[in-house]
Amino acid sequence: MTDLATVARLGSALSQQTGLRLDGPGGERVLRRLGSALDGFGVEQAGALAGLERDPQLFQALIAAATVRETYFFREPDQLAWLAGALGEHRGPSEAGRPLRLWSAGCASGEEAYSLAVVLAERGRAPFEILATDLCQDAIESARRAVYRTWSLRGLDPNRRAAYFRGQQGAFRLEPGLGGRVRFAVDNLAGPSGVEGGPGSPGMDAVLCRNVLLYLTPEGIDRVARRLAAALAPGGWLLTASTDPDLSGHAGLTSVRTPFGIAYRRAPTLGAVPGPARLQPARPAASVRAKPPPAAPVPSAAAVARQVAALGDAGRVEVACRLAAAAVADHPLDGNLRRLYAVALLAERRWAEAAAEAKAAIYLAPDHPDGYAVLGHARRGCGRATDAARSLGTAASLAARRAESRAPAG
Repeated sequence: MTDLATVARLGSALSQQTGLRLDGPGGERVLRRLGSALDGFGVEQAGALAGLERDPQLFQALIAAATVRETYFFREPDQLAWLAGALGEHRGPSEAGRPLRLWSAGCASGEEAYSLAVVLAERGRAPFEILATDLCQDAIESARRAVYRTWSLRGLDPNRRAAYFRGQQGAFRLEPGLGGRVRFAVDNLAGPSGVEGGPGSPGMDAVLCRNVLLYLTPEGIDRVARRLAAALAPGGWLLTASTDPDLSGHAGLTSVRTPFGIAYRRAPTLGAVPGPARLQPARPAASVRAKPPPAAPVPSAAAVARQVAALGDAGRVEVACRLAAAAVADHPLDGNLRRLYAVALLAERRWAEAAAEAKAAIYLAPDHPDGYAVLGHARRGCGRATDAARSLGTAASLAARRAESRAPAG
């Protein structure tokens, strides 16, 4: 059996290569999975670190042990619908003839990329090309097969399921005509581009990197943000998930408030005209344009948290949920607000969304037991009893540790 010190060194090397965050309260569990993968692969301890550099199969075995592949079709559907509309607005007349080019970065088993293809096809955004990449070879092979179980389709309405999928031995296969518009490749987001059509080639109109950044180290987030920004065409959009860390100020990206939260945009080319100019009536020379009223100040995270908690205590859960969602968009790095939002989502039985918010809260405050407690209840609601018990066990351990640290000495 591989000793823990060797596995820890291996995990550190893997983190440096990929940007993955392997420490924190769940880090020991990840290291145990890495150790099991290493034992099963039959690599001697002394050669493990060298093998990580030279052996792609060993690297992939460790990646499969270290990464999370939880995803489903039409996750955050309003964000996809908004993007489909926005893509038609930033292209000038000279670009009208070329296909839209999009990149699903960290696509796991392909659900996000295929969901995007469905939305673009339904909006008549043709032609378009989607590149979908992931670090894990197994995930990419699964995406290429395009065969999914019912759990992956839980966010899909019955009409879309009937239109785009065919039953196949207890599973569902995507229609080949739609699947053929997505190209899959293995790629390390934290490394240099090795994928044709990625950074360094003609720019992407949009890049989606959702529910990926929250699993990275701060250094990994910066490396990946720079690479994603470099992939964008002038005026192109970068979308992350509501659970991901804020990228404001990274790599020259501009933050844009949208109905679903924050999106990021690369500045358009100087001199580009986003649309036909509108003629304005002439103004008298002496007229002075009135200054717009000052924007209302954004309430502090603490103040909104108190409001959300009070609304929840009063039984006004739906209002509390809406307020928390807006507050998270304004304060994406506030762990307390993330936890409160997750609790409100739990009360509305929105299990998958509650789990995602709880994970964000854990990322921001990995030693806080409440994030794991909420995650445990959300996973139980999703029918994942084993994962729920594990999260609740972590919550109990952290709570006990916190109580011991606060106990008076002697």
